[in-house]
Amino acid sequence: MVAVARYRWWLATMAGLALFLTIAGRVGALTPLQSALLWLVEPVGEGLHAIFAPAAAVLSDIGELRRLQEENRQLRLENERLKAQVAELRQDTTRLQELESALGVIPSGGGQRLLAANVLAHDVSVLTHTVLIDRGSADGIREGMVVLSPGGSLVGKVIRALPQQAFVRLIDDSRSVVAVRIQETGIDGSLHASADRQLEVKLARGEVAAGATVVTSGLGGEYPPGLPVGKVVEVSGTPQDMFRTVRVEPFAQLAAAQTLLVLTSFTPQALAGN
Repeated sequence: MVAVARYRWWLATMAGLALFLTIAGRVGALTPLQSALLWLVEPVGEGLHAIFAPAAAVLSDIGELRRLQEENRQLRLENERLKAQVAELRQDTTRLQELESALGVIPSGGGQRLLAANVLAHDVSVLTHTVLIDRGSADGIREGMVVLSPGGSLVGKVIRALPQQAFVRLIDDSRSVVAVRIQETGIDGSLHASADRQLEVKLARGEVAAGATVVTSGLGGEYPPGLPVGKVVEVSGTPQDMFRTVRVEPFAQLAAAQTLLVLTSFTPQALAGN
């Protein structure tokens, strides 16, 4: 009986408390209580914000970092494309300048005949320098033909002609020998390339000074006379020496040649009998 009484008392109490809270909530009597609860809970909320805010910021920074990394990757790709385009434009500009220069060399009428050719490859070492051009025997190219720069200065000669391509030995190849003349004094000599591909003229006794112009002499019949070769930059020895060494700087840019002219109208002596 006692247990039943206690149970009934507990139910009545809970019902009364529920009724009281309902009425108090409607009349606004719980506002102070709500304020007290908020006062107790607010520090907890601030603590949780302090704990989780850095983590949220880190996650936000990671997302921003990934976005920036992707933008940076796209910018690098675009930069590479632009560099490639600039390099291609520079090469095209150089080729155009060479061709424009060649137009000033190629005669409009008979006499000298020149065939323009593009350089496909360079084969360079300490002692040798040859290039491959995109013209061959099908275009009338023959071994021994003289090759000029777009400006008309001597570059070398054809050493092998294939149907569609040909190999050219340049004058800074150690195997090349060119009969030359000092234009100002008429002194003859031979142009060779030293071990480091520096051009030198071996001269008999005679007066020569830095700045003098070196041209082909035509002796030996391998090259026509009067082709510009280069200028004297250094002279060793004295006029009384049996032989003097003269360093020459070529007019043609041998290492950077992209367009060459093959002199098809001149027949070297070695080919004259063929």
